[in-house]
Amino acid sequence: MVSYAQNNANNPAYEKYKDLPAFNILMPDSSTIFNTGMIKEGRYSILMFFSPDCDHCHAATDSLVRHMDVLKSVQICMFSPATLSAISEFYNKKELKKYKNILAGKDYDMFFVKFFNISSLPAVVVYDKKKKFLNMYQGTMHMDNFLSNFK
Repeated sequence: MVSYAQNNANNPAYEKYKDLPAFNILMPDSSTIFNTGMIKEGRYSILMFFSPDCDHCHAATDSLVRHMDVLKSVQICMFSPATLSAISEFYNKKELKKYKNILAGKDYDMFFVKFFNISSLPAVVVYDKKKKFLNMYQGTMHMDNFLSNFK
């Protein structure tokens, strides 16, 4: 008997593994590593892959900040393949330091791009309070749709 079932071998890893993946983010001090496995259950999580010179990434970050009333209890991990100095400049320009729930650093292994098969920026992935995959957004984000994840 011949099986015509669809082969899932080429699907992105996030379609197979629904738990929040553990990977390293190098923080701007260039010596501290934050591992996403350290994110605790009990709160939503946002993983955001960005580039400091991407206009859509700037707009998405501005939208996140504008909606901090809804997102204040959400862990937001932002990371980029850019240099640590470029990431720090972005972080400081956006005044993200005032938000204790936001961290930014470098995905130096490019884990996120490979795991989620990213094709455009920003790439934003939302996980629920049990660290299970909810949604992924690439490119321009429509905030009404995005914010519905947190109701």
